[in-house]
Formats: sequence, C-alpha cells, structure tokens
Amino acid sequence: MKGLTIRLNGDYLAHTHSIEQGNCARQMISVQGMEMVFYSMPQGVQGGFQELECPGETEAYYILSGRIKLLPQGEPEITLGPGDIFYFTENETLLPFHVLDPLQMILFSNESRFEQDAETNRALLDVMEALQEIDGDTRMHCDRVRKLAMRIAREMNYPASGLHDLFFAARFHDVGKCKVPKEILIKPARLDEKEYEMMKEHAAISAEMVRPVFGDEIARIVKEHHERPDGKGYPEGLTATQIHPAAAIIAVADSYDAMVTVRPYNKGKTPTEAAVELRRCAGVQFDDKCVEALCCYLQRKGLIKSEGRGNA
Repeated sequence: MKGLTIRLNGDYLAHTHSIEQGNCARQMISVQGMEMVFYSMPQGVQGGFQELECPGETEAYYILSGRIKLLPQGEPEITLGPGDIFYFTENETLLPFHVLDPLQMILFSNESRFEQDAETNRALLDVMEALQEIDGDTRMHCDRVRKLAMRIAREMNYPASGLHDLFFAARFHDVGKCKVPKEILIKPARLDEKEYEMMKEHAAISAEMVRPVFGDEIARIVKEHHERPDGKGYPEGLTATQIHPAAAIIAVADSYDAMVTVRPYNKGKTPTEAAVELRRCAGVQFDDKCVEALCCYLQRKGLIKSEGRGNA
C-alpha cells in the first residue's frame, strides 16, 4: 500500500545509551519532522528533562510501565505511572526527575532530538571515561554532590533558568582529578605543600575538560567551585561577589559530602558535626545562604536537629 511503512518489533532505526546510568534510548520513527523515541530507565535514576531549544517545539511522553517523580522548581512533586502523559511546549529549563520503578516510556516530538542527544552522549563518553580512571569514590562523590546541589538549589528557590548549568557542573566538577597522580589523589594522609598545589590544579583542568561538551558557562562554574567569599580560594582567588552562584552551591555540597563520607584516611563526621563546621565557616569559606539552605534541607529530612548545633 502506498505510503505505508512497517517496522517489525525491535527493528529500530538507531539506538544509544546514557553514559552514566546505562539508560536505553531507541529511535523508532524519524520522518518529515516527526520523531518517536523509546526510553528505558532503571530504578533509582535521577536526572533532568532538558529545555526545548526550537520555537514551536513540542515533546510528549507516554509512560508504558513503571513510575517517575517529576520535581518542578518551586512546585509540588508529581508522581506519574502507566498510561500517564506529560508534555512540554515552553520548557525553558531543566526539569529534575527521579525514577521510582523501572521505567519504559515513549517520546513523541515534532523536532529531531535523538541524533543531537547521541552526539552529546559520544562527547560525554570521554568525560565519563576520564572519571572511570579515578578511584571509584570520586565518581560516586560527583553524583552525590550533584543530587545535594540540586536540593540546595530548591531550598533557595534558585532561578529555574540556572538549574541546567548547575546540574551538569556539579556532575562533572571533579573530572579533572583524572590528571592528578593517583598516589596524591588517594594518599591516606595530609598532603604536603607541593602535593596540595598539584591537587588544586584539578579545578582548572576540570573546566577545560567540560568546556568542549557544555560550553563556557558550565566550565566557569566548574572552575570556581573551590573559590571562597574571603578571596582565599583557588584557582583565581575570587571574592564573594565574583563567584558564580552555582559554584557557591557546589562548594557547600562538595564540602559536606567530603566531611560525612568515610574513607581510609577519614572516619567521617556526622551530619550534625558537618553542619556545625559549615556554619562556622559561613561567610568566610562558604556562602552563608547556601549553608543555611543545606542545613534547612538536612533538618527537614531529620538528619540534624534545629540549628544543626551540638553533637549528634
């Protein structure tokens, strides 16, 4: 029959995989400006739906199985399941999500996004392979910092337009550590002055590694995540008003995770002890508003008591 095309089950046009989470995406239809993509995501994946880039672009998602929680900025969380549909017509920022149960869904779009996403995945592969060269905790640390940074941003009512950059900057803020000698990176003792200077180079290296994939703005955030309000940070010694707000958020999330994580050379602080330390350094080493946002989140989750003072 003229105009009829049939593709049998599993006969997809192309397929790609998310580098970090192992998610599966398969392009089912791409013809005359219309696209249909099948997505499969395992339980526990946290990510974000990207903003639409083309005027008049529309994306609709139909959930086949599983459950997903949408986390719109400044609005109640939304849980969706089989048969539910959500769609975007003017999505101008990242929409965070959390997969509650193994998820399968279909994307319908009037613009081709699959090839663009595949190109991004290929570029991200280089970044992720660099992270794989580091000790395993660095990669997990980056993921924990990403999740915590997004929580801090929600507590602060951080501008929705900046969530995309914060998300990816936090995810890859330490990728440059792959260039730091491993004996320094995992040394089970305090670094000497020369070793510390070598370690400090990772911020600028990370920025240059992510720049080709994500651009100048995210590279700037990554570079500044060790700057301090008092000007004693690195690599450029910026002061409070010069530091990118997203970098200030990552700095707090980064330090908190470093304090509470148990390592061979660090028994780890309790959440209360870490909160006390962050508050002690607020306004000097860390942005005070970011510190308070984190403490409010920890208190609401029951991880610290009111004010986060005293011993756990």
